Amino acid sequence: MYVKYPFKAKASNACFWARAAIAEKDERKRHDIWRNVFGNAFPKGESVGILESKCFFVLYQDSELFIEDMYFD
Repeated sequence: MYVKYPFKAKASNACFWARAAIAEKDERKRHDIWRNVFGNAFPKGESVGILESKCFFVLYQDSELFIEDMYFD
């Protein structure tokens, strides 16, 4: 198979960091390690506590309708 850009080294590096993140016990360090995998779009480790305190829970109401429930008895 032809690959325009080789990605084996990047995949190996991401695998290394993912295993390190899974093995890490400290939540902030684990978050920083995952940032190595996902890049700058992933929030920094110091904001973990801030993000958790700003979470809002939305009540979910199951309102899905199925046609077989409406017309077939």
